[in-house]
Amino acid sequence: MTYLHTQSTSVSAFSEATHILIEEYKSIVNRHSLSLPASLLIELQSFLQRNRILKSKEVVPEEDICPDCLKAHLITHAPLHGVLSSNIKILQKALPGKSGHGGYYLDGEDLRVVKNPA
Repeated sequence: MTYLHTQSTSVSAFSEATHILIEEYKSIVNRHSLSLPASLLIELQSFLQRNRILKSKEVVPEEDICPDCLKAHLITHAPLHGVLSSNIKILQKALPGKSGHGGYYLDGEDLRVVKNPA
């Protein structure tokens, strides 16, 4: 990945750390013989960028993103990216954290409903 020379090192470090976090999710998914569509991975990357809690450039994503909201976002968006409901149920059990908070999760400043597969 190439960064513009005007980017600060901390922004580059955050981008690299989000990549590592997504790779960890992909590894968990692969252990269950599943895969995440590229479009869903792009959506997760976008979610990570817009949902930093502390918004500090010195804090890595694992410490700056709510894992419950991240999982809820993935579960909610998975059907929109062609993931089968049977596979989503496996993801719900395999990925760390809960699926949101009492049926809701934050996406930026928006409170969203967790949509579980049928």
